[in-house]
Amino acid sequence: MMSYCRFVFLLILIGCSLSVAAKETSSERTLTQFRAMNLPYYEGNDITLLPSGEIKFRDMMERMRQAKHYIHVEYFKFKVDSIGTAFFRLLGEKMREGVEVRFIYDGYGTRHSNDTEVFDAFVDSVRATGMPLYAYDPMRFPYVNHALHRDHRKIVVIDGEMAYIGGMNVCDYYIHGRPELGEWRDMQVRIEGPAVKELEHIFSVMWYDQTKEVLELNKAYDCDMSVKGSVPMVITDRQPRYQSSVMRDTYAVAIDNADSIVQIVNPYPMLVRKVKKALDRALERGVRVEIMVSTTCDNKLVPEIVAIEMRKLLRKGAHVYYYDGGFHHTKVMTVDDTYCTVGSTNLDGRSLVFDFEVNAYIFHPEVTLRFKEIFERDKREHCKEVTLENFNQRFTRKQRRIGKMMRPVKFFM
Repeated sequence: MMSYCRFVFLLILIGCSLSVAAKETSSERTLTQFRAMNLPYYEGNDITLLPSGEIKFRDMMERMRQAKHYIHVEYFKFKVDSIGTAFFRLLGEKMREGVEVRFIYDGYGTRHSNDTEVFDAFVDSVRATGMPLYAYDPMRFPYVNHALHRDHRKIVVIDGEMAYIGGMNVCDYYIHGRPELGEWRDMQVRIEGPAVKELEHIFSVMWYDQTKEVLELNKAYDCDMSVKGSVPMVITDRQPRYQSSVMRDTYAVAIDNADSIVQIVNPYPMLVRKVKKALDRALERGVRVEIMVSTTCDNKLVPEIVAIEMRKLLRKGAHVYYYDGGFHHTKVMTVDDTYCTVGSTNLDGRSLVFDFEVNAYIFHPEVTLRFKEIFERDKREHCKEVTLENFNQRFTRKQRRIGKMMRPVKFFM
């Protein structure tokens, strides 16, 4: 009798365990897997969504004006234009007030985006003020040696109290657009709370790589670890020779755990195998996959390649929306309206296989729904849905042929 009771009790325990497991949300499953991957996890953060270039630069430069100790900056690109010169002018003013400034930029991304003579003269003038300004891996003969691993991050850390990440560089067109492309859409977030420590660490590692100065041994650069809000997050940092697969892996895990819907907006979704397979599996499970891409693009061949990638997903049942309101440079994914990711990572080979990148995975329904609201508004006001039935009307035979021919080199674009 006693053994029978124990047997029944064991069955009840197993049933309860299965019931609890069945109720586990996609957000909980993803976070559990991320933590098992030893990814940096921080609770108690506050997130401010900055949904346009004008809002981002106004917010960030105002916070920079209030800096008392240091400002650390890492950008793929800055241009010598009105916002770029205003940005450096403000950094110079802060230095004269005694605030320490450190700036890293990508040697290819920035120089390639400017008139060479103007850029070189500008950099010389900035360095003459004493500002520590370093280029990551400047392009030197034979050039091909420097082509693959670029620093594509966008990080600003202020006094160890707040940090900015997202898809925006320091360029006028994030505010004024470009004549050939129209409005340039992008998003950034301001993070306050313990997760700032991880972004300062990422900057410090790159700074050491350039200067051999160890910032993390100096207490002056300790971050404020006090609770600022209720947002849990994981910071993913891609370094080409260390954690090289982290972006591919985390995107795949997040998509694989989706129960109902995945929404992606990304400028260059030339998908690598691992992410594409995860999307295929989601579609097979009945998850609604929505992808938003831009009609216009700053790379002339990318739209043709993306079109072929999107047709493959359409055949699997995905929903594809082409954004006609300018160039959508945003890199955001939301899953099941409960968690999301935002950062510098494009869904292409450059970001997922070669470049330095940083993303935040945000496990908070309220923040996720803010991104979703913007996605839905863009769908409603600025997008046309492309289907298998109207695909050939939108893309000519020549465009489709170019897309197929260029797919083998998509990782290098």
